Amino acid sequence: MKLRLAGLTAEDTARRLAEQAYVSQLQTDSSTCTKKRIYLPPARTLAEANKCAFLYTARPNRKNASSYTEPLCVSDCLATENEYIQPIKIRSKMAKLLDQIVVVDIEATCWERQKPADQENDIIEIGICLLDVQTGAITQNEGIMVRPERSSVSPFCTQLTTITQAQVDLGMTFKEACKLLRKDFLTQRRAWASFGAYDLRQFQRQCKDYGVGYPFGPSHINVKTLFALQNQLGHEVGMAGALAKLEIPLEGTHHRGVDDARNIAKILWTCLQGVKTT
Repeated sequence: MKLRLAGLTAEDTARRLAEQAYVSQLQTDSSTCTKKRIYLPPARTLAEANKCAFLYTARPNRKNASSYTEPLCVSDCLATENEYIQPIKIRSKMAKLLDQIVVVDIEATCWERQKPADQENDIIEIGICLLDVQTGAITQNEGIMVRPERSSVSPFCTQLTTITQAQVDLGMTFKEACKLLRKDFLTQRRAWASFGAYDLRQFQRQCKDYGVGYPFGPSHINVKTLFALQNQLGHEVGMAGALAKLEIPLEGTHHRGVDDARNIAKILWTCLQGVKTT
């Protein structure tokens, strides 16, 4: 199994990928199809790469994914020996709507001790709201229940989040949830925020594993880091700790996405205003 570019032999393709390819961090850009992508810009710097990249789609093949992709940090991007992959010129998409920030907090299946060998962490709730950057108003606060496909809700998970298996059984699929985010919250066109990088990484992993288009744009705000920098703490603190420092009551149930998204939005608003803790 080899990956070929249009008009090149398999050997030339391997050489070109090894010598010229730059794998853009925008590989999860969801502006087109959900197939895996390799970006081959005409230059090696990120600035130049963002100006003009070439999108290549390929049929995934997990068994041979390491042949050419590991050195490029791309997984599952292979075509058969006789398949040719046509380049499509695309533009890097930055946030277009800056009136509101999408604030997200997810809950996922978890276990008290080691993860069972036959299960994987799945998102079970997407807490979300919109923060108006002019007024600080918080709107469209929802908790989107997602049905896990590779795991079940453990007693420990229920104790931590209050979410039960019966609740998620009535939820939508992960693919449907990503579509809802793009349609109802315009997540591809807005900057989005979460408390820490866990939410971003879990979405990236799960989209890759499920073959689902990444629902967010490239503009992500890590509120946990931003709050620590804003207040010159020298270290990051948890969401509850940040609220305590700001003397803002924790609203709702901690570790419920629908409530935590709203609490995170309040912390982010203080950062946007330049408010510092005493």
